[in-house]
Amino acid sequence: MTDVLIRNISDETLSRVDAMARRAGLSRAEYLRRTIDREALRSDEAATIEDLRKFDRLADEQHMSGAWG
Repeated sequence: MTDVLIRNISDETLSRVDAMARRAGLSRAEYLRRTIDREALRSDEAATIEDLRKFDRLADEQHMSGAWG
């Protein structure tokens, strides 16, 4: 693995990152590592109409009643 040095982070931003890491029970480094990993895995692709139609079915009680068999 390689190291990354990020310069010019404001004190306010770093304080917020530290607070979020504390709430998650993580060190600053681990919190940032997980955040970067999560962002790197995100898709750049825009949602399609078909994607949105799939979510629409989540509100359909009949459809969802069969989901948990």
